[in-house]
Amino acid sequence: MEFKAAICPNCGGDLRVPEDKKVLKCMYCGKDVIVEEAIRKAEPSLEGYLALARTAKDSKNYKEAYVYYNKVLEVNPMNYESWLGKAVCIGWQSTIDDFKVQEVITNFESAIKYSPVEVRASVINETNIVLVALFSFINTWIYNNGIFIGNWEIFCKRCQLLVSAWEILNQYEPSNKQVIDNIIDVCRRQIEGVKYNPAPGQHAIFRGHVKITDQYKHNLSQKMDQYIAKRKALDPNYIPPSFKKKSIFM
Repeated sequence: MEFKAAICPNCGGDLRVPEDKKVLKCMYCGKDVIVEEAIRKAEPSLEGYLALARTAKDSKNYKEAYVYYNKVLEVNPMNYESWLGKAVCIGWQSTIDDFKVQEVITNFESAIKYSPVEVRASVINETNIVLVALFSFINTWIYNNGIFIGNWEIFCKRCQLLVSAWEILNQYEPSNKQVIDNIIDVCRRQIEGVKYNPAPGQHAIFRGHVKITDQYKHNLSQKMDQYIAKRKALDPNYIPPSFKKKSIFM
């Protein structure tokens, strides 16, 4: 038998009640208590759920925070903070095999839809922070694993998802220089590729150079030129990043 927290509607006493009962007597005031009503009374309010979600997110307990944000949205589907909170929590739960960028953007766009105009820049900035962290994650991953067959293709596909996400952010805030810089940087990073060298004593099998196809390089170069032009329109003194050879020891 499962017991749940409840509050007596008559005297306000804290109770633990069996969920499968309909009515029982309060141990404090002796009056009849409708179990379903008493359980509902003990549930946090919308603000209570938001407070729990914020605390869980700040503690990096993203799974728990995600649950509380959903509870807020069950009460108020237009709560922009909860949509943004879900986007952030989803992003931080990404793995290389379960890269949740599309889910991040879906929730981000709901946050933008319901947010007041004056907070939209902060919504974009917080989403951007998550996307930057995801790029840092896959960048580290490719340096550690990229020499093996198929990993460079995985890396580039994840980069494509991130660039698409940043392009959506750019549509909402064309003047955000950081978003534009991120698009340029991720395109440049793929064009550069990675050269792997065996560490001292390692077999030559670890030597190799992973790079993109000529067609994909052409597409990325065009996108870079497009966003470099946007960046220069915002800052005429902007200097595009130069390409560098990427070489590491395995």
